[in-house]
Amino acid sequence: MVARYFDGNVSIAIRLDTQVASFRLHCGPSLNVLSARALQGKKTFPLTVSRCSDWLARKRSGSNECALFDVDDSIVCELEDNQELNIGKAELQLSFRGPINSRGVLHGIFCSGGADAEPSNGADSSADAGPKKSRAGGGGGGDKRGASRKGGGVAKSSGPSALVVATHFEPEFARTALPCVDVVASRAVFVVELHRVPAECSAVSNMPVAKESVENGLKTFVFAPSLPMAPYLLAFAVGNFAVTPVRSVSLADSNSNSNSASEVSLRVWQSRASAGSYPVEAVLDLTESALTWCSDYFGAPYSLPKLDVVLIPRMCLGGVRKL
Repeated sequence: MVARYFDGNVSIAIRLDTQVASFRLHCGPSLNVLSARALQGKKTFPLTVSRCSDWLARKRSGSNECALFDVDDSIVCELEDNQELNIGKAELQLSFRGPINSRGVLHGIFCSGGADAEPSNGADSSADAGPKKSRAGGGGGGDKRGASRKGGGVAKSSGPSALVVATHFEPEFARTALPCVDVVASRAVFVVELHRVPAECSAVSNMPVAKESVENGLKTFVFAPSLPMAPYLLAFAVGNFAVTPVRSVSLADSNSNSNSASEVSLRVWQSRASAGSYPVEAVLDLTESALTWCSDYFGAPYSLPKLDVVLIPRMCLGGVRKL
């Protein structure tokens, strides 16, 4: 069975060019922040978290104080006792819980495929989660760039299953999975970690797996850092997957004088229960043709080391691009 909720932790490293007492982040109404603190040097500062709408009501301020942030989809993190963070490096840490969507709600973190796609009503309905790092700005004044961590997971299932837990963050659903700056113009470097993945399952994200471990029958996946990208491009999927062998594609770099070429690994992922139901070789052929055409047309090779196609049951969106 899939868990009803996921638990996550996000750690955002920031650099401030002015003193600040509060930060604004996108955070969907369904996401419940459990704790928050700021770290600078050797000091730890507890943070009080409020919805922007509640914060503005208390301050009796106009909505321009949360500029660029939808007051219903964002939070304000305030230092207590009128304290401020100084100019320089700091870190924000938040822990939170959110729902895994089902019943055809295919955005945010969701489950799809098979009878297991409906949430269980068991007593232990949460799933532990590991971190994702991102180079992203926070809210509030000053320049904030850094690394944030967040993650999601699934509860243990038994045997081959069509169930897939995946993400769809276009256009602004990343905020339903982690506190972040969820706008297209925002760029972040993400390092994804997924914890407590069932032993029979595997996981895929934007970047290749950097480390995989197993403890007490549960897996942990750590992925390599991504290129700077908008939060809506962040993606991962967890399931009992059947994966095609790697197909290597060589892409020439027309901008290079050395006739160099980059190697890109292509794979197709599908739930093991539906293996053989899809023309995966045709999918690989089409993906290779599209990749080659785009490389020639734009005069630049594909910028990542791999391109994975994940077949999501019942996902009728015509495909979702992910960097």
